[in-house]
Order: sequence, then C-alpha cells, then structure tokens
Amino acid sequence: MSLVQVQSAAKYYGAEEIFRGVSVAIDPGARIGVVGQNGEGKTTLLKLISGQEMPDDGEVDLFGEIKVDMLDQDPVFPAGSQIVDVAREPFADLLVLEERLRRLESEMSSESDRRRRAHLIDRYGSLMTRFEDRGGYDADARVREVLLGLGFTRCDLPRRADHLSGGERVRLAL
Repeated sequence: MSLVQVQSAAKYYGAEEIFRGVSVAIDPGARIGVVGQNGEGKTTLLKLISGQEMPDDGEVDLFGEIKVDMLDQDPVFPAGSQIVDVAREPFADLLVLEERLRRLESEMSSESDRRRRAHLIDRYGSLMTRFEDRGGYDADARVREVLLGLGFTRCDLPRRADHLSGGERVRLAL
C-alpha cells in the first residue's frame, strides 16, 4: 500500500494553471526525485504533499502516521542569530519550561508562607518531571551532536546564521 497518493491533482495561482491531472503514488522504501524545468510546479507539488497548500482539484492522501515536511529552497534566519540558537529552536518549549523552573526556584527561596511554598514545590515537581521526560537535560548535547553530524564544527556554533553560505544555510535548516 502506498504511503502517499496524489490523484488527478490540479493547482492554479489565479488564472495561471501550474499543473493538472497529476497522479503520484509513493510506496514504502521508494526513493524518488522530482525533476523538471523551473516553473513547472515541482515545488508546488511538494507543497501539496506536505500539506502546506491544498489542490484546486484532485486528492492528496497520506496513509498511516506519515508526516511530510520540506525545507525552504533558500532558508532565512533571524538577523544576528547564532548557528546554535537556530538549532535550538525546535526545543523552544523546553527553554520556556526551564525559564518557568528558574522563576519557581526564585519564588520558593523567598516564600515564607508554608502552604504557598508547598504549592510552589508541587508545581516545581510536576514541571521538572515534564522537563526531564522531554529530554530537557539532553537538549544542548543533542543540538551539538546534530550540528557536528551535519558538518559544522564546535568553532562554528557561535557564528552568525545570516552570514552562512547557501549550502550551510540548507544544512542548518535540516
């Protein structure tokens, strides 16, 4: 059974027809390439498959728990951000949890009311469990490991992401 099926898909931007009647099936283990001249709809087809856009006609179906995503052809990063900062973005929720833990630590240390302090300790415990369960203590090590695996060096990590070459930007977007 196919993981992805596109059946008789059509896409228009205004009155301009990008393509119509496109059908594709992607089976488990398949290795595919999308080849064609500029402006023939390769990126648009991938956007339909990834769910970033909807077809104007036809169907796009993903089966099972498959998730399709795609990288921008020319990724742009916030001005002044470092490589390591961009790589930490997927862990933003952990950074928020960590900040909440730090605030609770401060509140607990200055709280004199025993009941209020017990309540803060309970909240701290549940947040700490969530932080640990989601790999909060390992996030920075995982970020470094992935960046090194993509060919960046430890010296590269503080470099500004907006100063990277095109190839480096694509690797960082991965």
